[in-house]
Amino acid sequence: MAPLTNGRAEAEAGVLRRVTVATTPTGFSGTGYVTGFTNSDTLNVAITFNNPTAGLYKLSVGYTSPYGPKVANLDVNGSKSTVAFAGTATGPAFAVSDAGTVLLPQGLNTVTIGGNYGYYGVDYMQLTAASVAPPPKQLSDPLATAGAKALHSYLADLYGTKILSGQQDDQYGNANSEVKYVLATTGKEPAIVSMDLLNYASAAVTRYGASTDAERYLTWSRSGNGRGITALIWHWRAPADNVTTANPSGSPDGAFYTANTAFNFAAALADTSGTRYHLLLNDIDLIAAQLKKFQAAGVPVLWRPLHETPGTFFWWGNQGADNFKKLWQLLYTRLTVRHQLHNLIWVYSTDATPDAAWYPGDAYVDVAGDDIYQSSATLDPNVNISGNWTARRWRFVALLLIVSAAVQPRPGSSF
Repeated sequence: MAPLTNGRAEAEAGVLRRVTVATTPTGFSGTGYVTGFTNSDTLNVAITFNNPTAGLYKLSVGYTSPYGPKVANLDVNGSKSTVAFAGTATGPAFAVSDAGTVLLPQGLNTVTIGGNYGYYGVDYMQLTAASVAPPPKQLSDPLATAGAKALHSYLADLYGTKILSGQQDDQYGNANSEVKYVLATTGKEPAIVSMDLLNYASAAVTRYGASTDAERYLTWSRSGNGRGITALIWHWRAPADNVTTANPSGSPDGAFYTANTAFNFAAALADTSGTRYHLLLNDIDLIAAQLKKFQAAGVPVLWRPLHETPGTFFWWGNQGADNFKKLWQLLYTRLTVRHQLHNLIWVYSTDATPDAAWYPGDAYVDVAGDDIYQSSATLDPNVNISGNWTARRWRFVALLLIVSAAVQPRPGSSF
């Protein structure tokens, strides 16, 4: 067992599995550091320590990474994640990396580090008592409805203490509804159901005609005396220029993907008197007509448009941060001011690599979210997402939620 002194346990005091202790370069903590890691998980160091007080802790890892940026696999009492190491080829030979926030019981705990990129050194692990900062309860829209305020306040009160289940279900009301399946399998419906307005932009309406999706979705919103939480996303099919090498027919089906449209929204935004700028406005107006149905029904909505930046796979993420923010702010202003939609809680969601340069600003965002995808076909219930979480907490002031997950968060292991 490694001694824990002022929250620090030295890696060289852990159980070394096919790795060794080194003393050069200097600058390490303790009597040395552990080296010899490769990309094999069988080469690792397991640091077992006696934690005197159960609680939430910030976990940091002291390291050296002379061969450039690396990533190590991290296992905390069976809860798996990763820790990233910046390169240390220049400057001090040793540095420290934030490995996320972990909930640790009193008594024996084990942190295991190894594998993934390999070719780094591990100096120590450090625990610092942590707390979950209360998120703000102020919505960006000063005219927000009472329902929107109440829902946002409810989410803020749950933050850091509980998890709400959710399900994406564009087929709600149809035979292949995923909510129907969840109910049949578990006996309960999800607390949050998210649905897509992708069939209301002009490209889809022109090709397929009027949609009744919103009416189906409202059935969920009204069910159970309105106890469920409604979330809406919008895979925005570009309004023009959808003939590309990948989409030679110009089909609107996948015209939200960059590969399937040549629509230049940056140029459209720069020419406010131009045809394509007005195509953007027309699509926003079409969506507004659907959102007004929810407002008229008294339904507050977690509204998540233009999702998963700074990823470039959707067209709205393919022309840089500044143009993305201009588009977001246009959408916000058009819906909130022109269309007087005040039942919306605005959700900005990133992909796996959040970048503060893309954040539209607190005046336009109520919830900062994270889209998480399982990296393998086999579900691992021990995956710990606190590293993703920590990366977003210091970038965004807004209430932080998981807004889309293809991985099951593990309750009680991370916040």
